Amino acid sequence: MCRGRGFGASRRASRIASRVAASQLSQSVALRAAGVVPCAGAILLAHEVTGPPQASLDLMNISVERNAYGRQIDSRIAKLPVKEGGEMEAVFIRAPIIRKAGEGVRVLAEYQGDPVWVEQGRHMVTTFHPELTEDSTVHRRFLEKL
Repeated sequence: MCRGRGFGASRRASRIASRVAASQLSQSVALRAAGVVPCAGAILLAHEVTGPPQASLDLMNISVERNAYGRQIDSRIAKLPVKEGGEMEAVFIRAPIIRKAGEGVRVLAEYQGDPVWVEQGRHMVTTFHPELTEDSTVHRRFLEKL
């Protein structure tokens, strides 16, 4: 999660990536994991990370810019149209922006023209926090994937 004592998604993702590398967790093991990962997870699973660059697991064909929506004070709640119909509530906290969704990536929702909820194969990431609202759209989609 991206909340708590001033640690943003990018710092948390950096620590996770370095611990994965230190533990020599192979990509083949990571590929077996399925799930929905908010915020820092988008950074961790991305093919490319900028703002500044960092190592990632390269499990999704997405390019992510860290903390692109601004500082903690710039956090916001927004209503998002969902590609399959309807809308959902999303909480953005020092969120990354998915700058590019490459081949094989399905965009499920956008905010201000940028993808914020994507899936590729077994993996699904959001750049917002679906766990902080009463909206169950993301969680239902995850259960459908199981």
